[in-house]
Amino acid sequence: MAVITPRKVYLRGVVKNVYNGRAWLDETESKRYLWDSARFREIRSLAFDMALPQVADISATALLEPDPVIVRMLASSASTMFVPQRVRTLESEGDVVPYFNAGSEIFATRNLKQGDVWHMEAPLFVSGDRGLPELIALSEPAADPNWENVNRAYRALPAHLEQEIYDIAWVAAGDAATPYEKALALQRYLQGSCQYTLDAAVQPPELDFVSTFLLLEKKGYCTHFASAMTVLCRMVGLPARYVEGYVATPDETGMAIVTGKQGHAWTEV
Repeated sequence: MAVITPRKVYLRGVVKNVYNGRAWLDETESKRYLWDSARFREIRSLAFDMALPQVADISATALLEPDPVIVRMLASSASTMFVPQRVRTLESEGDVVPYFNAGSEIFATRNLKQGDVWHMEAPLFVSGDRGLPELIALSEPAADPNWENVNRAYRALPAHLEQEIYDIAWVAAGDAATPYEKALALQRYLQGSCQYTLDAAVQPPELDFVSTFLLLEKKGYCTHFASAMTVLCRMVGLPARYVEGYVATPDETGMAIVTGKQGHAWTEV
């Protein structure tokens, strides 16, 4: 893909909510909805947090200002359309017709081909950005009618996980005062305790993937870190999901050429 973006952007492809010890699965509703249909506006808004965060004065934070992102396919691909998480607008060129599902994935009605283009607007903030704690504090009084559904979809864990993993989660989160600070503490734990490498050992099929990473190997690549982060977040009460896609980092002209080398996995909390 060729991506035009004002800053580094995480382009989501696959969103998964169920961890079974060996892999992540998507068990949210599989039905797909036409993106542009007014009939499905409320479902779309819930899936992509279009009404969130709720703050009385949006001008209080620049993080909510949407940035324009353009994706142009340089080769053929499956039907998945790669987009940021908080899509506000989406327009495609030609005969590319976007559909979405409740798990916040977007698809075309056919496989993508060279030359397909879509335009988006989305706020591109990520953890660690200046002003994010203040934005979260401003949002705290608001009620989210979808909160219970989010908890059901993104808090579940398999029963076989060892108590030692729960202990790691709670010790790492420590006495963090807010959910955001808990997430950052877990992130720092993984950065300080585990080594990033592309030469990770082959996972024994009879062992839990996250347990092996955190207790035995303590080294791996993005899939290991994202899986562990998602599980640890859930253990301390933070809804979290596992995401795969691409990271587009623009050059000085605002262009990023994205290949398989930019494939990535991360956690949304």
